[in-house]
Amino acid sequence: MAIKLKGSRGLRFLCSIILMISVILEFTLIPNFCGNYKSGEFTDTDEFKDTVESFTRNLAFSYNNFGKTIESQKFKELTNNEFLKKKDKQIEEYNKIKQDLDNVKKDLDSGELQSYPLGQSIDSDGYYQGGVSINEEQVYINSYDEGITILSKYYKKSDEDIKKQVLNEYTNMYNSYEELLTKSYNIQFVIYNGETGEIEKSNLDDLSEGYIKDRKVNAMAYISIDGSKPGNILENTEGLHAQKILERLDYGNFNFVKENKIKLLLMVPKKLYNYNDNLKYSYDGFNQEKSEQKKNLVFILTFLVLSLISAIYLYITKSVISKNIITRLYKKLWLEVKITLILIDALILFMLFDGFEYMIRYGSYGERLMYLIGTFISYVISVETYKTLVKEIDEKGLKNVIKETSLLYKFYLLMKETFIIKSVGFKISIFSIATIIFILFTALSLPILTSGGNGIFFLLFMIIYIIMYICSMGYFVFNFTGSFNKIVLGAHKISQGDLNYQIEGSSIAVLDVLAKDINNMRSGLGNAIQNEVKSERMKTELITNVSHDLKTPLTSIINYVDLIKKGDFTKEEIEDYIKIIDRKSQRLKVLIEDLFEASSAASGEMELNIEKLDIVALLKQSIAEFEEKIKISKLDFRINIPNEKVYVMVDGKRTWRIFENQISNILKYSLDNTRVYINLEESEDRIIIIFKNISAYEIDFNEDEITERFKRGDQSRHTEGSGLGLAISKGLTELQDGIFKIKVDGDLFKVEIQLKKA
Repeated sequence: MAIKLKGSRGLRFLCSIILMISVILEFTLIPNFCGNYKSGEFTDTDEFKDTVESFTRNLAFSYNNFGKTIESQKFKELTNNEFLKKKDKQIEEYNKIKQDLDNVKKDLDSGELQSYPLGQSIDSDGYYQGGVSINEEQVYINSYDEGITILSKYYKKSDEDIKKQVLNEYTNMYNSYEELLTKSYNIQFVIYNGETGEIEKSNLDDLSEGYIKDRKVNAMAYISIDGSKPGNILENTEGLHAQKILERLDYGNFNFVKENKIKLLLMVPKKLYNYNDNLKYSYDGFNQEKSEQKKNLVFILTFLVLSLISAIYLYITKSVISKNIITRLYKKLWLEVKITLILIDALILFMLFDGFEYMIRYGSYGERLMYLIGTFISYVISVETYKTLVKEIDEKGLKNVIKETSLLYKFYLLMKETFIIKSVGFKISIFSIATIIFILFTALSLPILTSGGNGIFFLLFMIIYIIMYICSMGYFVFNFTGSFNKIVLGAHKISQGDLNYQIEGSSIAVLDVLAKDINNMRSGLGNAIQNEVKSERMKTELITNVSHDLKTPLTSIINYVDLIKKGDFTKEEIEDYIKIIDRKSQRLKVLIEDLFEASSAASGEMELNIEKLDIVALLKQSIAEFEEKIKISKLDFRINIPNEKVYVMVDGKRTWRIFENQISNILKYSLDNTRVYINLEESEDRIIIIFKNISAYEIDFNEDEITERFKRGDQSRHTEGSGLGLAISKGLTELQDGIFKIKVDGDLFKVEIQLKKA
């Protein structure tokens, strides 16, 4: 017995899913990885260079303006200069205001402000004319007094007050810069006197030479500039990553080193202090991005390997996802969705092309890559959708495409069907309501329109409309009455037994539906009568077959019992007779049990124990039960069943009985030296078991007859069997929500059993 096993389709499906997901994730991760790629060290980043630049600028400003300490000569010179500036400015402002006040005082003393009485200085609109009023004079006097007060209070400060004010302002500014520099623990500096080598200024707690040297050794980056030596800054600069610090900085920021002939040491430690300043924040962010970058690289490589393995496996097994699958899925979309997709793709392409130049010039590498990939995908989708739609229209025609795939057309048909099933009264109501609305609208509009001389026109229009309305209603009534009378006459003839009479359709939708329903009832009645006649014939045949199959073994039992009663036989002959009686009794028992089982299966009264079973194992077990008979038979069994388990919801005992009947029939009725095929196949929601064999007898019956009870493939009834096997199998299959089909092609006999998957 040769057995073929199918390969696993589950692995190919899994590889297809893995390939699809991997490609999508690669398209997502790779551009992000390239766009946010962090190469080199933290000292190469803009954040590092910007922070060092800002710190150096503040240090230069502080040292240039304040010197090394608040007690330095530079600070004293600065405050003294500011004192002199402020004093000169105060004197200048004082003299200007004093001059203005003197002019006002002069006008007041001259009496010119009182030259006009109050009544002559204001016109009828309240405006002054020529002079000022007494009220204005008082305003001038008050302003003069207030000016004198301001001068004496704010512009007559002593030199000591001015010095104190300047000192306070610059002391506060100095303290602000000192706090900013000394608390920047992640950027450390030391300023040496260029001549003596002594430390003038630093934000280090320990200023010993050994500690500073240790700081340099353990620095992430440092720069040392000696301004006391001849030459430019670059010639007197050394350090770790010094060039990276200098490339962002304006060399003018270091001019204070040369101008003051000092030596500057600027350091950034490898281990930054956790003071949440900008440098620490940027450093932590850089390290985190580097860590994420490594993870993303692992993910990208992993998905790349998975996609390559899946693609290679699918290519080897010739199961790569076909373009036809995508095309079939696309063809299932509504026509409006397809057109919308094309328009959306065209809009996206227009937007992408519009911003192409800007992205190429100013976009990052990752953004440009994503932009190009997006443009390519949009272009491919747009072209493919357009080509597919044009091809579909070319093959089927625009009219058929609209009928098959247009959502608006489906909606139109739905509305049409919805309107058809409405009653005649509903249609008349709509017609009447529309008429009433039109008449009311016309009646309300008539007074306005007649005022313009259009009254005759609207009167004529109303007369025409009423005539049309009466004609339409008359046509509808007469048409309805005539169609209804035809239907009544046809129903009467059918009720009298003329089942061949066909009622004509009507132009009125509701009557047309009624005519079709009566015609269907006529057809159904004719089929019922035919089925009844067939049932009576089958009942007669059933009684004949049952009588024959039960009578034959029963007659044999009676005859042999009568012979034994006579007693004129030897012991050996009696034992032979008893064996025959026993065999015929067993035969009679099998017939009665089969008849009872067939009756229960047909009536649906059989109790089932539905459970989840492995149909592959059950079919193999059924075949194994007949293994000895298969071996001695002259048949070549070809069995095609998968290795993996396939689960269905069935009654195991009853399903085994179905399989047993089919294999038993194959062994009884198959032509010697021919092949027998037993296949198990899977569909989306069902499993299909197929039994095929070549009949040893001429098949002169149709597929429906063979499943009748007591109908046998051996019409001469020479072989053993009740003729109930296929009828029982069909009943048991249908009881389990399955499908039992028989197909005959010449001498090829095929049984197909379909069961639902679990």
